[in-house]
Amino acid sequence: MKNFFFRSICLVTLFSVAAVAAETNQKAVTKKDKVIKLRWEVVHSPYDYFVRMAKVFKEKVEKETNKRVVVEISAKKTHSFNKLKEQQTSNDAYTENKAVALQRAEGVKALQEGKVDIAQGYSYYLASVSNPEYHALELPYVFENYDHVNRFLESETGENLLASTSSTHNMRGLAYSFSGGLLVALTPKDKPLITRESWNGRHFRTIDSLIRLRAVKELGGEIADLEEQNDKINDGESKRHRATVMINSKIIDAEEINLPDLERKLFERKDVVKFNGVIKSSVLNKISVSETQHTLLSTIFLINEKKFQSMSAEDQKIVKDAAVFAARFERNLTVHRYELAKKHLIKLGFAWNTVPTTERNKIRSATEAVYTQLYKDVPSTKMIVSKINEMKTVTPKKIAGQ
Repeated sequence: MKNFFFRSICLVTLFSVAAVAAETNQKAVTKKDKVIKLRWEVVHSPYDYFVRMAKVFKEKVEKETNKRVVVEISAKKTHSFNKLKEQQTSNDAYTENKAVALQRAEGVKALQEGKVDIAQGYSYYLASVSNPEYHALELPYVFENYDHVNRFLESETGENLLASTSSTHNMRGLAYSFSGGLLVALTPKDKPLITRESWNGRHFRTIDSLIRLRAVKELGGEIADLEEQNDKINDGESKRHRATVMINSKIIDAEEINLPDLERKLFERKDVVKFNGVIKSSVLNKISVSETQHTLLSTIFLINEKKFQSMSAEDQKIVKDAAVFAARFERNLTVHRYELAKKHLIKLGFAWNTVPTTERNKIRSATEAVYTQLYKDVPSTKMIVSKINEMKTVTPKKIAGQ
């Protein structure tokens, strides 16, 4: 009888221990064991660049996490640069998002609300909602060229600025990407923007950025009202190419634009014909490009903070490193496409103007008040600009992914 009770007690104890162990093991499932889905809707242009960037990110994350983290990409149908020698990758692998259908300005808000998990936000927009120090990146001629830009973005100061994206807004900055990069100016053929004086009285169309608006006004230009000009264009065909139409119609006489995007838009025009490789168009023959490269249009690669915190420390590092790698890919692609588009447009006889270094320096000096005002509004930007200036002479390190 004693043996029976002893065996019974042992069995009960054994089952109890097993049950507790099972429950403990169930609770011990770590973040690393969960499959985490990252939703990314590409809403910025050039769409082709960012779809390819997203694909690079997806492949790297899923491979290195062994698909503990998967990335779902959706995008509008991409534009193809049929006139370039290198063809864009097919968009067949991606779906056109109909559930969220974000417009460009809605990406950051959707990220914060958890509708998407990854987004890109313009640095000038994040300066208004997260950290005003981002304004330093778009100061006129703060960067000399693309090499200078990349040196700063990969520096300690650049990383600290990126890390400043406030997690209290439910988002985290992971990397820097371009959204056109260094901008050029589209102008009438007989009014190129290549000297300090040529900015005076210029009716300029630009994005709603505090620094850009101040710079144009400081240089003696006027800011065009975007909505007012759009209302002056009635047919849908013209709206897709509103910059060329507005300049030809003398509604505006200058617009900031990124070069590869400009090339694509030019060849979408129905009135473009070529004769012996030279553009023949009543509109395009009246406009030209001034290679000002006067300001940087960049985006910040963002992730939803709550989603980021749901990952293990190991997977967080993989996602961060993959974002940096993919962003470098996009920046390199932007520079490469810029040079291709430039050669292509010149070859086709498109009017092209280069801004002399002496005039760049004059424009920079003439906008000193824009720098001074920013230093007054956000004192820490003075240190950031100082670091940017130091990067002019720093020899870049060879970095994986570049």
